[in-house]
Amino acid sequence: MGVLRAMPAKGSREAVVNVFLLMRHELGGGEGVSRGPHEWPARTSLACRSVNGCVEAAKVFFALFRTAYPRFPALYLDSFNSECPSGGHAVVEVSDADGSSFIADAVSYGNVPDRLVAARTEFSPVTEEQMGFTLDIRPEYQGRIVQVQDEADFYISEKGGKYLVERYPYASVFSGKPEAVSFDSLSRVNGHLKDFIDARNAGKELAFEDLRKAGLILAFNEPRKTSFQYANWCQGGKARHVVFGCRAKVSDEDDADAVEPGLRKRFAAMGIADGCDRKRPK
Repeated sequence: MGVLRAMPAKGSREAVVNVFLLMRHELGGGEGVSRGPHEWPARTSLACRSVNGCVEAAKVFFALFRTAYPRFPALYLDSFNSECPSGGHAVVEVSDADGSSFIADAVSYGNVPDRLVAARTEFSPVTEEQMGFTLDIRPEYQGRIVQVQDEADFYISEKGGKYLVERYPYASVFSGKPEAVSFDSLSRVNGHLKDFIDARNAGKELAFEDLRKAGLILAFNEPRKTSFQYANWCQGGKARHVVFGCRAKVSDEDDADAVEPGLRKRFAAMGIADGCDRKRPK
Protein backbone atom coordinates (compact mmCIF):
# COMPACT_ATOMS: atom_id res chain seq x y z
CA MET A 1 0.00 0.00 0.00
CA GLY A 2 2.90 2.32 0.68
CA VAL A 3 4.16 1.79 -2.85
CA LEU A 4 0.74 2.55 -4.30
CA ARG A 5 0.27 5.69 -2.23
CA ALA A 6 3.62 6.94 -3.51
CA MET A 7 2.44 6.60 -7.12
CA PRO A 8 0.95 10.00 -8.04
CA ALA A 9 -2.57 10.27 -9.44
CA LYS A 10 -4.06 13.61 -10.48
CA GLY A 11 -7.38 11.97 -11.29
CA SER A 12 -9.31 8.74 -10.96
CA ARG A 13 -8.09 7.40 -14.30
CA GLU A 14 -4.45 7.68 -13.27
CA ALA A 15 -5.32 5.99 -9.98
CA VAL A 16 -6.93 3.10 -11.87
CA VAL A 17 -3.81 2.75 -14.02
CA ASN A 18 -1.65 2.58 -10.90
CA VAL A 19 -3.81 -0.09 -9.25
CA PHE A 20 -3.80 -2.26 -12.38
CA LEU A 21 -0.02 -1.91 -12.64
CA LEU A 22 0.47 -2.97 -9.03
CA MET A 23 -1.85 -5.96 -9.42
CA ARG A 24 -0.11 -6.99 -12.63
CA HIS A 25 3.28 -6.88 -10.93
CA GLU A 26 2.39 -8.46 -7.60
CA LEU A 27 -0.48 -10.96 -7.95
CA GLY A 28 -0.74 -14.48 -9.24
CA GLY A 29 -3.94 -16.17 -10.33
CA GLY A 30 -4.68 -18.25 -7.22
CA GLU A 31 -3.16 -21.43 -8.61
CA GLY A 32 -2.54 -24.22 -6.13
CA VAL A 33 -4.75 -22.77 -3.39
CA SER A 34 -8.04 -24.63 -2.92
CA ARG A 35 -10.88 -22.24 -2.04
CA GLY A 36 -14.20 -20.98 -3.29
CA PRO A 37 -14.51 -17.64 -5.11
CA HIS A 38 -16.11 -15.90 -2.11
CA GLU A 39 -13.85 -17.25 0.64
CA TRP A 40 -11.00 -14.77 0.94
CA PRO A 41 -11.34 -11.10 1.90
CA ALA A 42 -9.05 -8.62 0.18
CA ARG A 43 -6.46 -8.56 2.96
CA THR A 44 -5.95 -12.34 2.72
CA SER A 45 -5.58 -12.23 -1.06
CA LEU A 46 -3.09 -9.38 -0.73
CA ALA A 47 -1.12 -11.13 1.99
CA CYS A 48 -0.85 -14.27 -0.17
CA ARG A 49 -0.47 -12.28 -3.42
CA SER A 50 -3.13 -14.46 -4.98
CA VAL A 51 -6.66 -14.00 -6.32
CA ASN A 52 -9.18 -16.64 -7.36
CA GLY A 53 -11.80 -15.35 -9.79
CA CYS A 54 -13.59 -12.08 -10.30
CA VAL A 55 -14.91 -11.65 -6.74
CA GLU A 56 -11.49 -11.80 -5.09
CA ALA A 57 -9.93 -9.67 -7.83
CA ALA A 58 -12.63 -7.00 -7.47
CA LYS A 59 -12.26 -7.03 -3.68
CA VAL A 60 -8.51 -6.52 -4.00
CA PHE A 61 -8.84 -3.76 -6.60
CA PHE A 62 -11.50 -2.00 -4.53
CA ALA A 63 -9.49 -2.23 -1.31
CA LEU A 64 -6.34 -0.90 -2.99
CA PHE A 65 -8.17 1.91 -4.75
CA ARG A 66 -10.25 3.07 -1.79
CA THR A 67 -7.35 2.93 0.66
CA ALA A 68 -4.66 4.53 -1.52
CA TYR A 69 -6.89 7.10 -3.25
CA PRO A 70 -9.84 7.82 -0.92
CA ARG A 71 -10.66 11.14 -2.62
CA PHE A 72 -11.79 9.40 -5.82
CA PRO A 73 -15.33 7.89 -5.67
CA ALA A 74 -15.69 4.17 -6.34
CA LEU A 75 -18.16 1.36 -5.74
CA TYR A 76 -17.79 -2.40 -5.56
CA LEU A 77 -20.49 -3.95 -7.78
CA ASP A 78 -22.10 -7.39 -7.84
CA SER A 79 -23.96 -8.43 -10.99
CA PHE A 80 -25.68 -11.48 -12.43
CA ASN A 81 -25.86 -12.75 -16.01
CA SER A 82 -29.44 -12.07 -17.12
CA GLU A 83 -29.37 -14.75 -19.82
CA CYS A 84 -28.12 -17.65 -17.69
CA PRO A 85 -29.72 -19.28 -14.62
CA SER A 86 -26.58 -18.67 -12.58
CA GLY A 87 -23.30 -16.85 -12.72
CA GLY A 88 -22.33 -13.20 -12.76
CA HIS A 89 -19.42 -10.85 -12.53
CA ALA A 90 -17.93 -8.65 -9.80
CA VAL A 91 -16.39 -5.35 -10.94
CA VAL A 92 -15.50 -1.90 -9.62
CA GLU A 93 -17.24 1.32 -10.66
CA VAL A 94 -15.04 4.43 -10.69
CA SER A 95 -16.24 8.02 -11.14
CA ASP A 96 -14.53 10.79 -13.09
CA ALA A 97 -14.40 14.40 -11.95
CA ASP A 98 -17.30 15.26 -14.29
CA GLY A 99 -19.56 12.73 -12.57
CA SER A 100 -19.44 10.13 -15.34
CA SER A 101 -18.50 6.57 -14.45
CA PHE A 102 -16.69 3.63 -15.97
CA ILE A 103 -16.11 0.03 -14.94
CA ALA A 104 -12.74 -1.50 -14.01
CA ASP A 105 -12.77 -5.21 -14.84
CA ALA A 106 -10.40 -6.12 -12.03
CA VAL A 107 -10.07 -9.82 -12.81
CA SER A 108 -8.51 -8.93 -16.19
CA TYR A 109 -5.44 -7.32 -14.58
CA GLY A 110 -3.31 -10.06 -16.14
CA ASN A 111 -4.18 -8.68 -19.59
CA VAL A 112 -2.12 -5.53 -19.06
CA PRO A 113 0.33 -5.90 -21.99
CA ASP A 114 3.79 -7.09 -20.98
CA ARG A 115 5.49 -4.25 -22.83
CA LEU A 116 3.65 -1.75 -20.63
CA VAL A 117 4.82 -3.11 -17.31
CA ALA A 118 8.54 -3.31 -18.09
CA ALA A 119 10.73 -1.42 -15.66
CA ARG A 120 11.57 2.13 -16.67
CA THR A 121 15.22 2.99 -17.25
CA GLU A 122 16.44 5.79 -15.01
CA PHE A 123 18.89 8.11 -16.73
CA SER A 124 22.14 8.81 -14.90
CA PRO A 125 24.36 11.31 -16.76
CA VAL A 126 27.83 10.25 -17.84
CA THR A 127 30.61 12.18 -16.05
CA GLU A 128 34.13 13.20 -17.01
CA GLU A 129 35.49 11.12 -14.14
CA GLN A 130 33.89 7.98 -15.59
CA MET A 131 35.76 8.44 -18.85
CA GLY A 132 38.92 7.40 -16.99
CA PHE A 133 37.39 4.30 -15.38
CA THR A 134 38.57 0.83 -16.45
CA LEU A 135 35.73 -1.49 -17.44
CA ASP A 136 35.44 -4.60 -15.27
CA ILE A 137 34.37 -6.79 -18.18
CA ARG A 138 37.10 -5.49 -20.51
CA PRO A 139 40.13 -4.10 -18.61
CA GLU A 140 41.70 -2.91 -21.87
CA TYR A 141 38.85 -0.39 -22.30
CA GLN A 142 38.09 2.79 -20.39
CA GLY A 143 34.80 4.69 -20.16
CA ARG A 144 31.27 3.76 -19.22
CA ILE A 145 28.58 1.32 -20.36
CA VAL A 146 24.94 2.42 -20.24
CA GLN A 147 22.45 -0.43 -20.51
CA VAL A 148 18.84 0.21 -21.52
CA GLN A 149 16.72 -2.80 -20.53
CA ASP A 150 15.66 -4.93 -23.53
CA GLU A 151 16.72 -2.18 -25.95
CA ALA A 152 20.46 -1.50 -26.28
CA ASP A 153 23.90 -1.28 -24.71
CA PHE A 154 25.89 1.94 -25.14
CA TYR A 155 29.67 2.18 -24.69
CA ILE A 156 30.90 5.74 -24.17
CA SER A 157 34.60 6.55 -24.50
CA GLU A 158 36.76 9.68 -24.92
CA LYS A 159 39.81 10.27 -27.08
CA GLY A 160 41.47 13.54 -28.04
CA GLY A 161 38.62 15.66 -26.71
CA LYS A 162 36.01 13.73 -28.73
CA TYR A 163 33.37 11.45 -27.23
CA LEU A 164 32.34 8.31 -29.05
CA VAL A 165 28.98 6.63 -28.36
CA GLU A 166 28.79 3.06 -29.68
CA ARG A 167 25.41 1.35 -29.66
CA TYR A 168 25.14 -2.46 -29.50
CA PRO A 169 22.13 -4.80 -29.30
CA TYR A 170 20.93 -5.35 -25.73
CA ALA A 171 23.26 -7.54 -23.64
CA SER A 172 25.69 -7.71 -26.56
CA VAL A 173 28.20 -4.95 -25.85
CA PHE A 174 31.43 -5.37 -27.87
CA SER A 175 29.80 -8.05 -30.02
CA GLY A 176 29.71 -7.33 -33.72
CA LYS A 177 29.93 -3.94 -35.39
CA PRO A 178 28.17 -1.17 -33.44
CA GLU A 179 26.34 1.92 -34.61
CA ALA A 180 28.66 4.80 -33.67
CA VAL A 181 28.27 8.56 -33.37
CA SER A 182 30.81 11.16 -32.19
CA PHE A 183 30.18 14.27 -30.08
CA ASP A 184 32.39 17.21 -29.16
CA SER A 185 31.06 17.55 -25.60
CA LEU A 186 29.82 15.31 -22.82
CA SER A 187 26.65 17.38 -22.49
CA ARG A 188 25.73 16.38 -26.06
CA VAL A 189 26.46 12.75 -25.23
CA ASN A 190 24.11 12.94 -22.26
CA GLY A 191 21.46 14.68 -24.36
CA HIS A 192 21.70 11.89 -26.97
CA LEU A 193 21.37 9.16 -24.34
CA LYS A 194 18.54 10.90 -22.49
CA ASP A 195 16.54 11.34 -25.71
CA PHE A 196 16.87 7.61 -26.42
CA ILE A 197 15.91 6.58 -22.88
CA ASP A 198 12.98 9.03 -22.70
CA ALA A 199 11.61 7.68 -25.99
CA ARG A 200 11.99 4.12 -24.72
CA ASN A 201 10.26 4.93 -21.42
CA ALA A 202 7.40 6.72 -23.18
CA GLY A 203 6.67 3.52 -25.06
CA LYS A 204 6.55 1.58 -21.79
CA GLU A 205 4.21 3.83 -19.85
CA LEU A 206 0.71 2.56 -19.26
CA ALA A 207 -2.09 4.95 -20.16
CA PHE A 208 -5.81 4.71 -19.44
CA GLU A 209 -6.58 4.21 -23.12
CA ASP A 210 -4.22 1.22 -23.16
CA LEU A 211 -6.42 -0.34 -20.49
CA ARG A 212 -9.53 0.36 -22.52
CA LYS A 213 -8.02 -1.16 -25.68
CA ALA A 214 -6.97 -4.25 -23.70
CA GLY A 215 -10.57 -4.72 -22.48
CA LEU A 216 -9.96 -3.81 -18.84
CA ILE A 217 -12.28 -0.79 -18.90
CA LEU A 218 -15.98 -1.37 -19.55
CA ALA A 219 -18.96 0.93 -20.03
CA PHE A 220 -22.48 0.82 -18.61
CA ASN A 221 -25.35 0.06 -20.97
CA GLU A 222 -27.31 3.17 -20.00
CA PRO A 223 -27.12 6.32 -17.83
CA ARG A 224 -28.78 4.71 -14.81
CA LYS A 225 -25.81 2.32 -14.60
CA THR A 226 -27.93 -0.75 -13.91
CA SER A 227 -26.20 -3.12 -16.35
CA PHE A 228 -23.24 -3.71 -18.66
CA GLN A 229 -22.17 -6.21 -21.30
CA TYR A 230 -19.86 -9.05 -20.36
CA ALA A 231 -18.99 -12.60 -21.42
CA ASN A 232 -21.95 -15.00 -21.56
CA TRP A 233 -20.54 -18.18 -20.10
CA CYS A 234 -23.58 -20.40 -20.75
CA GLN A 235 -24.41 -19.39 -24.33
CA GLY A 236 -21.30 -17.75 -25.74
CA GLY A 237 -20.84 -14.19 -26.91
CA LYS A 238 -21.85 -11.43 -24.54
CA ALA A 239 -24.84 -10.92 -22.28
CA ARG A 240 -26.42 -8.19 -20.20
CA HIS A 241 -25.11 -8.32 -16.65
CA VAL A 242 -27.50 -6.73 -14.19
CA VAL A 243 -26.08 -4.86 -11.19
CA PHE A 244 -27.81 -6.15 -8.05
CA GLY A 245 -25.55 -4.91 -5.26
CA CYS A 246 -23.02 -2.19 -4.48
CA ARG A 247 -20.98 -0.93 -1.60
CA ALA A 248 -18.83 2.14 -1.02
CA LYS A 249 -16.73 0.81 1.87
CA VAL A 250 -14.19 -1.99 2.01
CA SER A 251 -15.65 -4.86 4.01
CA ASP A 252 -14.96 -8.49 4.82
CA GLU A 253 -18.70 -9.15 4.65
CA ASP A 254 -20.07 -10.66 1.43
CA ASP A 255 -23.81 -11.28 1.15
CA ALA A 256 -23.99 -11.68 -2.65
CA ASP A 257 -24.83 -15.39 -2.53
CA ALA A 258 -27.65 -14.75 -0.10
CA VAL A 259 -29.35 -11.84 -1.88
CA GLU A 260 -28.83 -12.78 -5.53
CA PRO A 261 -31.57 -15.46 -5.83
CA GLY A 262 -34.32 -13.11 -4.66
CA LEU A 263 -33.19 -10.28 -6.88
CA ARG A 264 -32.97 -12.64 -9.86
CA LYS A 265 -36.60 -13.56 -9.32
CA ARG A 266 -37.53 -9.89 -9.06
CA PHE A 267 -35.71 -9.20 -12.32
CA ALA A 268 -37.45 -12.10 -14.07
CA ALA A 269 -40.85 -10.85 -12.92
CA MET A 270 -40.44 -7.08 -13.20
CA GLY A 271 -37.33 -6.47 -15.31
CA ILE A 272 -35.50 -4.68 -12.47
CA ALA A 273 -33.05 -5.65 -9.75
CA ASP A 274 -32.83 -2.78 -7.29
CA GLY A 275 -30.32 -4.14 -4.81
CA CYS A 276 -27.94 -1.22 -5.46
CA ASP A 277 -28.97 2.17 -4.12
CA ARG A 278 -26.23 4.55 -5.29
CA LYS A 279 -27.55 7.30 -3.03
CA ARG A 280 -27.12 5.08 -0.01
CA PRO A 281 -24.67 2.26 -0.85
CA LYS A 282 -23.52 -0.12 1.84
